[in-house]
Amino acid sequence: MIKFLAAFYRLCLSLRYRVTLHNAEILRTDAPLLILPSHQALADPQILFTQIFRYRTASPVMTELYYNLLVFRHVFRVLDAVPVPVINSAQHNRNQLKALSRNITNALREGHSVVLYPSGRSEEHTSELQSPDHLVC
Repeated sequence: MIKFLAAFYRLCLSLRYRVTLHNAEILRTDAPLLILPSHQALADPQILFTQIFRYRTASPVMTELYYNLLVFRHVFRVLDAVPVPVINSAQHNRNQLKALSRNITNALREGHSVVLYPSGRSEEHTSELQSPDHLVC
C-alpha cells in the first residue's frame, strides 16, 4: 500500500518537478542505509522519499511536531518514523540525544534504512532575520 501511495505521490510531484536519480544501485542493496541529505527544504524530503520507495523503505527521523499531526500520524507510524522532541538551546537534553542516537543505531542494526535531515528551518523568502539589528539577504 505504501509503495502504491508513494508512486501516486511521485506522479503528482512530477507535474511540478523534474527529478533525475543518479546511482540508484545504492538504493537497490539489501544493506541498511543511513541517508543524510545536506540541506533543509520544503519539497526535497517529499521528493526524496518517493524516489527511495521505488527501491526500499526508509524510516524518517522527524520532529514530534510533525509526527503528531493528526492528518499524517498514521502514515508516519506505518513508515516507522522516529519522533524527536523539539530541542532548543534552552532545553538541550543530552539524554534525549543519546536516546535518539540509540534508536537510530538499533533501527540500522535491525536492517531498516534511516533518513536524517539536518535541523533548522526552511524559509520561504529571500531574507532571514538573524537578530533584531542584523538582516541577512
